[in-house]
Amino acid sequence: MKKICFLWIIMFLILSAMPSNAETPDVSAIIEKIKIKSDALPISKKVTIIVKKGERITGQMVARTARKKFTDGRRFLLVLLEPNSLKGLSYLLRDLDDRKYEQWIYLPYIDRVRKISEASTYESFLSTDFTYADLFLITTKNESFKYLGEEEIGGMKAYKIESVSKEPNYFYSRIINWVAKDSFLIIRRDYYSPNQSLWKRQLFENMIVINGAVVPLRIRMLDFQHDTSTELIFTEIDSDIELPDEIFVPEQLKYSLDCPVWQKVCYPTANKNKQ
Repeated sequence: MKKICFLWIIMFLILSAMPSNAETPDVSAIIEKIKIKSDALPISKKVTIIVKKGERITGQMVARTARKKFTDGRRFLLVLLEPNSLKGLSYLLRDLDDRKYEQWIYLPYIDRVRKISEASTYESFLSTDFTYADLFLITTKNESFKYLGEEEIGGMKAYKIESVSKEPNYFYSRIINWVAKDSFLIIRRDYYSPNQSLWKRQLFENMIVINGAVVPLRIRMLDFQHDTSTELIFTEIDSDIELPDEIFVPEQLKYSLDCPVWQKVCYPTANKNKQ
């Protein structure tokens, strides 16, 4: 009997000394990897924006987007091409490394560039289900993060991370993020209203690999409280493109539509014939 007890004690000590595989991942390291993965090569895309009420389409827009990494952070530009009533409307997001972000929008019908204030951050972006704040995706400014475990989403193993604002009167009470373990790409986000009910869900779908980076070709935002949705469909992706720094400057937004970058991307055959 003493031998058996002694063996159990030895086994317990050995198992206790073994490293645990169930250690909680470092949330800050995961968030940092998400930001690094999003700092890919300069890239431009065509995006079709479809807005629905239930199954009925209530609006549709076509735009070009461009993204580039600068020494002080990332910059994202969107220029509307359709419909004609909004053609030339341009939006610029500057996500700085010092945890600040700045946004501007050029409105062609009043010929004015307007800086988006923090008070307007949660206004609807172009009458879609996205707010201006939703475009940041992940920001460490005034947010705390909590690891909630792992789950499988759409056949992919993912970290489940909760983000909560440190600011009072926040538009969302919390956001739950599912981050793919292999690519560190966010594949789903659930947004909760101040009363803790599920408000919106953002889905990242139809993944492809471009220059080693995983890119979604479809992003959907579903508003469960208002039965509306917005779908972003990406095509004509160009990751081998020279994006001039000048197009990412607020003062140049009114000229975005005339930038030769869009001509090169939108009409590659025509440009090739000109050479």
